[in-house]
Amino acid sequence: MASVIRRQEVAFLVDFHGFALQEYDDMEFPASFPEGREVSADRPFLTAYGMRLDFESAAHTHTAVMVTEVWDAEPPQNETVWEAEGEAQLVSVTGRLSVEVIAGSAPSTVELGIEGMRWQVRAYSSGRAAVAQLAADGVPRRGALPRTVLAGFPSDLRGRRGRRCCRPRRRGQLTFT
Repeated sequence: MASVIRRQEVAFLVDFHGFALQEYDDMEFPASFPEGREVSADRPFLTAYGMRLDFESAAHTHTAVMVTEVWDAEPPQNETVWEAEGEAQLVSVTGRLSVEVIAGSAPSTVELGIEGMRWQVRAYSSGRAAVAQLAADGVPRRGALPRTVLAGFPSDLRGRRGRRCCRPRRRGQLTFT
């Protein structure tokens, strides 16, 4: 059975209806956020660009909360009803992702814990309608915050039930099994 090996929660300011997670080493990534970002009225919630995941927000400017979970194998499907969902693959050379907004890098980093891995990521979001309604009257500072949950696992293990990619070795370190 799959287990969460790392869980992290970060809050950050979203601007211009979007944010991204991208490879921490920007020298590895040819187009940093927002380059290449899809521009249309009906942008999808999640768009993958190899080493970057772009997320579309329901409001222009607001604080968001993101919870990332790193799993050692494919997790069970999340049966909760969400306002938006998406699934994509992401490659990380460093095992770290920076949180990016249009104005630049947010002060948060997401730690995956494994370098040089292709990840399958499932993204879920709630609170979108509430923040969109609050944003119609200005910049939401309190109240409903959109919450995005990301469940990531090494993609080469997809569909191999019971097989794990890694196990904690020491605090903050992982080994392959």
